[in-house]
Amino acid sequence: MLKVNHIQKNYSHFNLNCSFDVPKGTITGIIGKSGSGKTTLLSLLAGLDEPRNGEILYNNQNIKVKGYENHRKSNISLIFQNYNLLPMLNVYENIVLPIELDGKSVDQEFLKEIISILGLEERINSMPNMLSGGQQQRVAIARALITKPAIILADEPTGNLDSRTSQDVLELIQNTSRRFEQTVVMITHNEHIAGLTERIVQIEDGKFLRTGADRNEKYSK
Repeated sequence: MLKVNHIQKNYSHFNLNCSFDVPKGTITGIIGKSGSGKTTLLSLLAGLDEPRNGEILYNNQNIKVKGYENHRKSNISLIFQNYNLLPMLNVYENIVLPIELDGKSVDQEFLKEIISILGLEERINSMPNMLSGGQQQRVAIARALITKPAIILADEPTGNLDSRTSQDVLELIQNTSRRFEQTVVMITHNEHIAGLTERIVQIEDGKFLRTGADRNEKYSK
């Protein structure tokens, strides 16, 4: 379980202050308007930033104690809105890059399974500029899965996609989450997309409005 305990982070335009739990194996949507603190919260969960107060626990251990870099390497993969594929590498090379940078061997059987699930078999040697937006996001998802992370953090993963492709990508995230028993935390400002997740955390100006599986449930501040 991922647990956020009274974390605080101060910025000029808002103060982030929140607590919530993310049960293992769930897909949680974090919703809120632009500038509400969603991306800041994701950065904190990933250990890319440090809260001023409070703590973030994974499996009952403070991620600061383990070390933020160790937390990211051991537990986290990120999916970005802009895909962040390297243009000089083909699909295969982009997918396996995190493994190779860590000096490990690629699990070829697992790679084949991911490529098959995401429908990338015929694109494995293609360069990123030869792919549609949806295909590039599939590559980004494959890259996130290849390290076998316990937690996937997705920052507006459908933000640059049309509605049909967005639906397809979200279904892929749902399917791979169930298949590989991963916890997913996904930022979105789109309530329809958030409605496809299993749980919702809603924030505004850095503070909670509600949380829970029941999207009509009111959270007491």
